[in-house]
Amino acid sequence: MIEYFRPDMKWFREELERDSIGYLVTAQWTIEPLLQPIDLFALKRAGLRTWISVADAVDPGLREALMSQGVSVRSTYSAQEVGPIGFECEHIPGNYHVATSNVIVEVDSEQSYRLGPHRLGRVLATHLHSYATPFIRYNIGDLASLASECACGHRGPTLSNVFGRGKNLLKHRDGTISPFYLGASLIAKLPEFKDYRIRQTGLGTLVVEVGGRTDLNPNEQNTIINLVKKQAGNEFQVEVRAIPEIDWRGRVKKLGFYNEVL
Repeated sequence: MIEYFRPDMKWFREELERDSIGYLVTAQWTIEPLLQPIDLFALKRAGLRTWISVADAVDPGLREALMSQGVSVRSTYSAQEVGPIGFECEHIPGNYHVATSNVIVEVDSEQSYRLGPHRLGRVLATHLHSYATPFIRYNIGDLASLASECACGHRGPTLSNVFGRGKNLLKHRDGTISPFYLGASLIAKLPEFKDYRIRQTGLGTLVVEVGGRTDLNPNEQNTIINLVKKQAGNEFQVEVRAIPEIDWRGRVKKLGFYNEVL
């Protein structure tokens, strides 16, 4: 999880408005902290027309907020190992038309998960023209549903319900899974911290690590527990740990949420 910042608002607004932004290509975990010191209208005034999300599924609340200001939201689905996998449908958010000129995509349903009415399986990508080595049915580490065509009329394989296996998904006691989002507006309500990480360590168990703190008073702990339960559900027991430094174990992507049981 990147460290959250609160730069001087006046200076930050002036920098944003110096040149028209136009198209902003960035991951959600980058744009969320950006919205802490400014509001959506400031981004619109700075000329933002389209946000192209990479790396993560888009929080529906963030998508709706941006679109309410006239900012279109599009998303791409890719992996460092194989490049582009799919591009979000212009008409149906969350549907990705597979980049068939680059990859062959399968969804392995041998071990599937139920998300509402949908069945999700492991995304397997075949990429034959890598300079280093071809990838054959490579397990990206994500879960998704695959259809032979898109409801928009696109006649080609289409992925939907795309989720990183270790992020943005909770597993429940009955075996079902559900999305888990903790956006910047909610994170801003947490007690002061350097960084944070939430881990699902077992069925019904969530651990919240608050970095840069040696202790938390009871009110701060209750604030965190109530906020997480509001997003996850009361079925989960939430343990809060204050620690000086979070052990990221050398991971480049410091995810704010990681599922250890999926």
